[in-house]
Amino acid sequence: MSVLGRLMVQTTSRTGWRPLRTCASGFFSSADSEQIDMHSYLRELCASLAACMLPDRSRVVLETRIGDLVLAASQAISVGLMVTEMTANAIRHASFAPNHGQIVVSMSGTSERWCLSVKDNGYGARASHFQPGLGTGIVDALARHLGAAYAIASDGTGTTATVERADT
Repeated sequence: MSVLGRLMVQTTSRTGWRPLRTCASGFFSSADSEQIDMHSYLRELCASLAACMLPDRSRVVLETRIGDLVLAASQAISVGLMVTEMTANAIRHASFAPNHGQIVVSMSGTSERWCLSVKDNGYGARASHFQPGLGTGIVDALARHLGAAYAIASDGTGTTATVERADT
């Protein structure tokens, strides 16, 4: 099985088929299948993730702040997989105060230089207790494949996972 196939199986096994279907539908419903409108695509993907992973949306809210950005389909599929994994990690690992959880997925920039982030307002993980897992490895591999850098920062106000791609 290819690396991408293993990533899709892993992501699907964690979040269910609905987000992956949403991930693919953005590519096949586009009039120009080579270019993907990231604003529409990521809003739909995040709505699907919230429906699958946040049964009690009164406790944790998933927001999107996506700029006007168009990426090649080959980049957009990697970004969609990273958003799925980073959001799943935020939902699973953030410890939220009751009725105050918030996760914000943001992306802005241009097709050559962009920044993607997933921030939660959980209590944050101490650096001494942070152990990268499979999801972190998946996001890091996808980021490197796109020529981007992946970083995680955590403090008392939450955790932010960022993927940043500079001009190549």
